[in-house]
Amino acid sequence: IGFSKDTLPSLLKHLDETLGKAHDEEVETQRAWLHLARFASTDGVLRALQFSGAAHRYTEMLKQASFSKPQSLAEWLSSETTSSRLLVFTFSPLRTDIGVALAKIQYWEVYVDSLFSEGDLEQGIKQFVSATGPGAMLVLQCRVDSPHLDFVQHRVHAELGSDRRVLLILHGSRALFSAPSSGSRLRLSFLSGWASILLEHLHGSEDPLTPQLCVEQGLQDILA
Repeated sequence: IGFSKDTLPSLLKHLDETLGKAHDEEVETQRAWLHLARFASTDGVLRALQFSGAAHRYTEMLKQASFSKPQSLAEWLSSETTSSRLLVFTFSPLRTDIGVALAKIQYWEVYVDSLFSEGDLEQGIKQFVSATGPGAMLVLQCRVDSPHLDFVQHRVHAELGSDRRVLLILHGSRALFSAPSSGSRLRLSFLSGWASILLEHLHGSEDPLTPQLCVEQGLQDILA
């Protein structure tokens, strides 16, 4: 999702800065595929598995890493404890109740696309600072094609220190996330300072017929 000409260069630079420079091309390729798995959708993984030749071994790695990543917001928040800037891409509806996922966290929620002006956003940030204490989280939700997206991230960086946690949730359809021509402003970059992940469903899926089961077993086994 959000793949652009800047995605791979930013990913390689990010990996060099966080894991150290890879002096082996194979190691560099493997860790790039593993990191991209955080942003792979189920249908994207299924399409990638159709690759043949040298790419096939990397797509198998992508599949395993994608299915083992956190599958819900609650699961990801419990594992992502080092970053104060959190960015989630999701196919869940805009007004999905996230109270369950944040049950143990004091939070202040703002629906960006419901605001009338940029001043309203700044006022919401000020209210968050004055009304909450250390450890609280500002939750900002908006459409992935929102015209306010760049401004939101800019104001967060300008007005909140790293001691204030921020969760930005971008909602959209699969088509909106994947097609640059559809109006989405999303351009996936690994140098933004935000820890990011794609969660297809914020609350995970209760369907026993999971994507992993569909991939790893045949139709006859599933229907048996």
